[in-house]
Amino acid sequence: MTKRIIALLLALILTVGLLPTVALAATGDEKTTANPITNPKSQTANRVTLSKTAAKNDDGTYTIRLEAYAHGSSTTTETTEEVPTDIILVLDRSGSMGENKMGKTEYNKYTGSNRRNENLYSNSNKDNLFYKLTDGSYVKVDVTRKEQTVYDPYSRNTTNGDYYYDSTWRGVTLYAQISETDYQKVTVSRKLANWWHFYTYTLENGTTTIASNSKGSDTIPEFTGVASPVLYTKSTRNVYTYTYTDADGKPQTIGTSTGDRTEFTDEDLYAQWVNSNGGETRMEALKNAASNFVDSVEKKATGTGGETVAHRIAVVSFASDATNDTNGFKDMTKSSDVSSVKDSISNLTAKGGTLVDKGIETANKIFEENTLSGTPKRNRVMIVFTDGAPGSYGDW
Repeated sequence: MTKRIIALLLALILTVGLLPTVALAATGDEKTTANPITNPKSQTANRVTLSKTAAKNDDGTYTIRLEAYAHGSSTTTETTEEVPTDIILVLDRSGSMGENKMGKTEYNKYTGSNRRNENLYSNSNKDNLFYKLTDGSYVKVDVTRKEQTVYDPYSRNTTNGDYYYDSTWRGVTLYAQISETDYQKVTVSRKLANWWHFYTYTLENGTTTIASNSKGSDTIPEFTGVASPVLYTKSTRNVYTYTYTDADGKPQTIGTSTGDRTEFTDEDLYAQWVNSNGGETRMEALKNAASNFVDSVEKKATGTGGETVAHRIAVVSFASDATNDTNGFKDMTKSSDVSSVKDSISNLTAKGGTLVDKGIETANKIFEENTLSGTPKRNRVMIVFTDGAPGSYGDW
């Protein structure tokens, strides 16, 4: 608490000290009849405030304080600067880099009963759902489940007898669609006249009929004053929604599906797995990663508005020994130097031990031979690519 109080006092002192104020302390015969400390005189005009206070001292004198300060606003401007950078790639070319395959990521389509919503939503599958975009790439899919009220329509061939049997003998509650979102209960009654059954359909208010005296059990009733030519049943079921996040970070809906055992057929979904017998060796993966990195640095160096940035790259490789493969730094604004760096990467072969320290020592010598004294501001970065099994025999 003591430190916090001292900090607040120092902050207050600094704040007051920064104000463009004029403070005059004087003694004199000026008198005041009010307590000036609690009722200072001040006024503001043209964004300038003038303030005056007077305090009576113990000896009968007064201390006068005058302040004048201007009101304004501060503006903060942030500038991003592309700083030239020296980068040394320290690349592992030991024998272990050519041995093991990295594995190949593959995708299997969900088919048959595996496409049921309940199976796609299960713990074993919901974290392994992928959707194939038009460019051939795959994105992770999120599936959510929400309980909703669902109205299922009867078929267009449903007869008076069918509706009456369901509502009377099976105890099914029937609904008529009044509008897009409004459904109301319907009761079905019948009477016998002249050997015929006549059916009447009445809404739940008891006064509105949507079909009256429809003749015959095998007749398909014609409803009036409703939005659909058939009646509905009501149930509560799970609705599943499938989405993914696009490159802009915005959610995109793939489709929705109702019912646990319903198969999701709007689009194909895939399960991801790794084929250990396929894919690149570690060396192939290193070459691709390092080459792509060089491309990205070249793009930064050459710029888009005609302004270049003097980024440089050197390549050091190591196994049982270490070599300066590019003979120092290469200028990433020159296409010939870019090609030299990429050739050094593509010519690597896997053989020998994994003496990372030799690679780092060689990289440091390159930095030492290219001092920054008297040169414009530059960053320096060393990036080590290795399979993480150091030593001459991989058991260091």
